[in-house]
Formats: sequence, C-alpha cells, structure tokens
Amino acid sequence: MDNASRRRLLQAGLALSLPLAALPRARAQAGSGDLARVVLGATVNPPYWDIVELIKPRARDYGLDLVVKPFTDTRQINVLLGKGDLDANFNQHVPYLNQFNRDNKTNLVQAAGVFIGVFGAYSKRYRRVADVPDGALLVYPNDPSNSGRALDMFARHGLIKLKEGAGIQATRADIIDNPRKFRFREVEQPMLVRTLDDADLVAINASYVLAIGINPVKDALLLEGDSVFVSSIVTRPEINDSVGIRRLARAVTSPEVRDLLTRRFGDSVRVAF
Repeated sequence: MDNASRRRLLQAGLALSLPLAALPRARAQAGSGDLARVVLGATVNPPYWDIVELIKPRARDYGLDLVVKPFTDTRQINVLLGKGDLDANFNQHVPYLNQFNRDNKTNLVQAAGVFIGVFGAYSKRYRRVADVPDGALLVYPNDPSNSGRALDMFARHGLIKLKEGAGIQATRADIIDNPRKFRFREVEQPMLVRTLDDADLVAINASYVLAIGINPVKDALLLEGDSVFVSSIVTRPEINDSVGIRRLARAVTSPEVRDLLTRRFGDSVRVAF
C-alpha cells in the first residue's frame, strides 16, 4: 500500500472517535448457505492492514459479509469487542491479549494465529549496538506484555541482567545488573517511533516500524529471536465457534495470506500458521 493510501486510511480511522452508536452492531452467525456478517476492527498498521486489504474483496469467496473498521488508536478495541460492537479484532499478539484479560477480568480468546512480527531495537544515532554509549537512554513499550518483551531482549543481548526466570514477564524491578548505567523510559506503543529522534535505542514492534519504511531485519541493532508473540484474530468465547468467525479464521490463514506475508515482508514477518 502506498503512502497516500495509508494516509487516507489513517484519516478514515479517526472516524472511530464518533459515538459507538455509529458502528453497526456485530453478528457473526449465518444460516445454512448464507453469507456470515462479521464486523472486524483492525489496526491500519502493516502487515495487519495489508492482510485485511487482501481478504476484504475476496470475503464472499469465504462466505463472509465482512465489515471492516480501521483503527489508528487501538487502545479501546478490546473494549469494543467485549461490548459486542465488534465480532473480532486484528491488532494484537497473544501475550498482550492475555495481559488485557488479566488486567480487565475479561476472557477474550484467540480465534486464529496469523504472524509473528520481528521485534527489535532501533537507533538513528548509532549503527551498531556496540556504539551505544554508557548511560544511554533506552526506550521501550509501556504495556506489561511488550515491556517485558523488550527487557528480555535487552538481557538476551547482554545489555542488562534480569532475575532468573523473569523472561518476558520482566519489569524494571527485575533488573539485577545494569553495568553500563543505561537509563530507561517506557512509552505508549503508538508514540515509540517519535522517540527515535531523542533516544539512543528504542524497542519497537515490527508493525510500527514497517509503517514508516524501516526494515526490521536490515535496520534493527537488536532482534528478539525466538518468539511466542503471535499476532492473532481475537474474538469473544461465545462466538468463537460461530460460522462467521470460523470463516474469517480460514480467510486470514489462507495460502494467499501466506504468500502475501512472505513476498511483501520477507524475514520481517514470520508466518504462524
């Protein structure tokens, strides 16, 4: 998708600041032989939106009447799903979903695992992690699932040492050794790319850096490696086995989606189905 098209989508996403009554009520069921109407909320960031763009015109081939709502700010997207304003959403990985459920006492579920976006750390000031000086400012996401992911990545690359077993659940309190006196700052995910001009090293999800033309594999100073952070279609448990959600899951895990991910994104995204 070109920059002009992405800008139009970003503008369209702003419409979601309108009252929720403006959204069509979601229903994922269908009678035998009918199209199943599914209201899907999706982030406009790649590769989520690239997948949506691929399946939307082919939705009827999968037996779907697919209504797509673009989101530029996804902080309320799980709330809208839980309230029934959406049938499904496509904007998060499984650890983020699990953390949301714990924090909000909800039980949203994964309907289909689709891809793993490469997680890395980037710098506009330095070309190698070895060049990052003592006392440098390290910035990373502020939500618990991604902050632990970032700290675990820093630890795997020897920048810090964490308490044994902390792993991707780590918090700053789990740092037991910081020999190079790094400073840390947590920032909301949508704002992370803006900190690249001010910070020394910034940990960011692939979808955000791809949106600004950064190649995670080529441009990252650090990469996560093996990952359990599978970006997924998420829905409510009571409709997870409905006709519409089953058909949507088939659409987003089709050979055409696999081809799109490998052809357009290469090693920056790993297929998860």
